[in-house]
Amino acid sequence: MDEVLKIEGIDFSYGNGNVLYNVNLSVNEGEMLAILGPNGCGKTTLLRLIYGALKASRGRITLFGKEHLSRKEVSEKVAIVSKSENTSISFLVSEMVMMGRYVKSKGIWFENNEDKKMIAGILDELHIEHLSAKYFNCLSSGEQQRVLIGRALAQKPELMLLDEPTSHLDISHQLECHSLLKKLNDSSGMTMVIISHDLNLAAQFCSRIILMKDGRVFADGHAGDVLTEQNIREVYGIDTIVDGNPVTGTPRVTLLS
Repeated sequence: MDEVLKIEGIDFSYGNGNVLYNVNLSVNEGEMLAILGPNGCGKTTLLRLIYGALKASRGRITLFGKEHLSRKEVSEKVAIVSKSENTSISFLVSEMVMMGRYVKSKGIWFENNEDKKMIAGILDELHIEHLSAKYFNCLSSGEQQRVLIGRALAQKPELMLLDEPTSHLDISHQLECHSLLKKLNDSSGMTMVIISHDLNLAAQFCSRIILMKDGRVFADGHAGDVLTEQNIREVYGIDTIVDGNPVTGTPRVTLLS
C-alpha cells in the first residue's frame, strides 16, 4: 500500500512549553486509525500539524510523498472535521454541505445536478435531510457535527482528519456515525485519522490504534495489542477490565471504580 502520511521526529512547543516530543509514525492508504490519549497529550496539536495549521519545531511531515503541499493541494486531498465551527454568517445546512464540492472546482464554480444529487445522498446517509433548509447556526451541537461530517464527505478526499467527530452526539448517533465512516473506508479505501476519547468505539471500528501519553507515542498497533489493562493504567491512571466484545470480538474496556 502507498504511504499517505509520514511523520518523522516531530517536536512542537507553545512558547516555552513542549507539547510533542520526537513523534514518529506513518499511515498507509486505506487505514482507519484512531489516536487516543488523555486531555493535553498532544492529539489535536498533532492533527493540526498534519494539515498545516501549525508548524513543527523540529522534524518533518510528508503528505502523499511531498513535504510541502500547497494550500490548494491540501484542500483537494484532505478533509478536516473539527470539534465545532463558529461562523458569523449563517448558511443553510444544504449550503454548508455543498461547500465541500467547491475545492474540486477550477476557478468560478456553480453547483450542477451531479453535485446536488451527491449532497442529497449525503444528507440522507447522515439522517439530516430534514435539516437541509435550516440555518447551521440554529442547530444543536450534535446536529452541527453531522453537518460538518457531511461537508467533509462532499469533498471526496483521499485523507480525512477527524477531531473527536462524535463528541457532541448521543450514543445512537455516535454508533451511526462510526458505522458510516467504516462503511466509507471499506467501500472507497479513504484513509482516516480519528482523534477520539472513546476506547470502545475506536477498538470496534478502527484497524489501528495509537495511544499517546505526555506528547509521545506510547503504543501503536492493533486494538488488541494496544488497549491492554496495563497500557490503559499507565496512560490514563485508571484500572480497567479488558475482555472481548461478545458480538464483534474486538476489545471491550470496562472502567473500574
